[in-house]
Amino acid sequence: MKILTYILLIGFLALSVGSGNVFAQATASATIQGTVTDKSGAVVSAAQVVAKNKATDLARTTTTSETGYYRFELLPVGTYTVTVTKSGFGTVAETIETLIGQVATINAELKPGATSEVDLRSATDVPRERLFPAVDMTPCVAMTSSRRTSVLPRISAWERARIFS
Repeated sequence: MKILTYILLIGFLALSVGSGNVFAQATASATIQGTVTDKSGAVVSAAQVVAKNKATDLARTTTTSETGYYRFELLPVGTYTVTVTKSGFGTVAETIETLIGQVATINAELKPGATSEVDLRSATDVPRERLFPAVDMTPCVAMTSSRRTSVLPRISAWERARIFS
């Protein structure tokens, strides 16, 4: 019985000494996490999420998991702009101030967005005067190089000043 008491006492002391180290490991950081969904509520995987600290301009980037989840851990405390992008969707950005030990949740809903679309009309649809109103298309100078010759259009001094200023 006396041996059992000593073993329990030593075990209790060992546990109490070890728990002091756990408190010393706390850091002044925060966590930002969330889920990215589309307008219908379906999760969006492989979306790019950027958390940018406004004070330092340092950014951390991650992509959402198959379940649309993302997480930034051990972020220095401060104000962050969280930006979510995915091709085919519009960009979503939200600003949040984090506190020590805080786990902030920012769920983003992506809406279908316009991707970069270019209207490709043929040049014959638009008269030359509308495309190049300030340029006289009569050749005035020929620039030569060892391989090719190109003809430059004539531009008046007034038009040159308007274009390059």
